[in-house]
Amino acid sequence: MASQIVTDPHLRVETHGSVGFLTLDRPQALNALTLGMIRGIHAALDAWRDDDAIRAVIIRGAGDRAFCAGGDVKAVYEAGVNVTDPDAKTAIARVYFADEYRMNRALFHYPKPIMAFMNGITMGGGYGVAGPCRFRIASEKTLFAMPEVGIGFFPDVGSVYFLTRASSPGMGLWLALTGQAVPASDMLYAGLADAFVPSADHDDLIAAVIHAVNGCGDAQAASAAIAALLPAGKGGAGASALARNAEAVAGVFKVESHIEKIVQNSEISDNNFLNETVRIVKTRAPLSLKITHDYMRRMQGASFDAVTAMDYRLAIGFMRDHDFYEGIRAALVDKDKDPRWNPAALGQVSAAMVDAYFSDDHPDLDAV
Repeated sequence: MASQIVTDPHLRVETHGSVGFLTLDRPQALNALTLGMIRGIHAALDAWRDDDAIRAVIIRGAGDRAFCAGGDVKAVYEAGVNVTDPDAKTAIARVYFADEYRMNRALFHYPKPIMAFMNGITMGGGYGVAGPCRFRIASEKTLFAMPEVGIGFFPDVGSVYFLTRASSPGMGLWLALTGQAVPASDMLYAGLADAFVPSADHDDLIAAVIHAVNGCGDAQAASAAIAALLPAGKGGAGASALARNAEAVAGVFKVESHIEKIVQNSEISDNNFLNETVRIVKTRAPLSLKITHDYMRRMQGASFDAVTAMDYRLAIGFMRDHDFYEGIRAALVDKDKDPRWNPAALGQVSAAMVDAYFSDDHPDLDAV
C-alpha cells in the first residue's frame, strides 16, 4: 500500500516500497510547473534524502500528453506585465526562478538515483526536472524542446549545461537557437535522454524497478539495479534527423561564429535541413538569440551550479525588458503568433546590450 503526503494539489507525493514517487498532476495545463509544485518537489527530495528506507525516486507526469510542458510562465507574465517599477516587476519572478533553479540543483546533486519518465511533451522547465535526473526515459510520445527564444527568453533551468555537452558539435547550439521540438530519437542521439522505453511498457518497468530496489541495501546498489533493467541502445526510437544532418550542423552552428554568420551560412547551404531551420531562427527574438548564443559560448565546460547561477542573473534581466512579455502575449495571451520584438533585427542588438545581461550588477542566485 502506498503512503501519500499532500504537499500541493498539483503534485502527488507517494512511496511504493523503497521508491519515492512524484507525479506532476496538472494534466489540463500539460503539467506546467507552478511555484507550489516546484516547492513540493524540493521538499519531497529533502525529506527522502536522509531516509534510509527510500533508495530511489521516480518522477512522472499525469495523463498521456505531457511529462511537463515547462514552467508556468503565464503566471510570471501576469505578475509583471503592467508593473513599471523594475524592482517590483521582478519581485515575483525572483522568488519563482530562485526556487525553480534551486530545485534543479537538488535534482542534479541528489545522492539517490532518480528516474524521469518523459512520456509526452518535455519542454523548458519540464526538462529542468528531467534533465538533471540519473535515468531519463524517453518514449514514442516524447517531444523535447527548449523553446524559450520564441517567447523572448533564453534556455534556462540548467539546460545549457546539457546542451553544451551534446554528443555532436553544434547540436546543442542548434537546439538552443531554433527552439525546435524534436522526438526521442534526436534526444537519444544528442545525449539528452538515456533510454527508450515504449509508453506501453512503462508500468511494467516501474513494477520491475520497485521489486529490484526493494531488494537493494543502499542507493548505489539501487542505481546499478535500475541500470540493469534498462534496454541497451536506442532500439525502437527510430532514425534521428539530427544524426543524419550532424555534419552540416557542425559546420555551421559554431559558438565562435557570429550569429549573423550562422544565419547566412544556413541560408546558402545546400543542406535542406539547415535551409528550413534557419527560417525558424529568423522568427525568434533577436535579443534572445544573441544572448543565448553568447551564453552557450561562455558556459562551455561550466559546472551545473555555475549555469544555474547565471540562469538566475539572466532571467531577472529578461523580466525587466520588453521581449518576454511580448513573447508570452503573442504565444499564450492574445495567441496571434505575431510578436513585435524590440530590437526587431539581429543587427540592432549591440554587444553592449548583450554584455549588460551578464553584468555583476544583476542578482546572484546564491545571495538570494
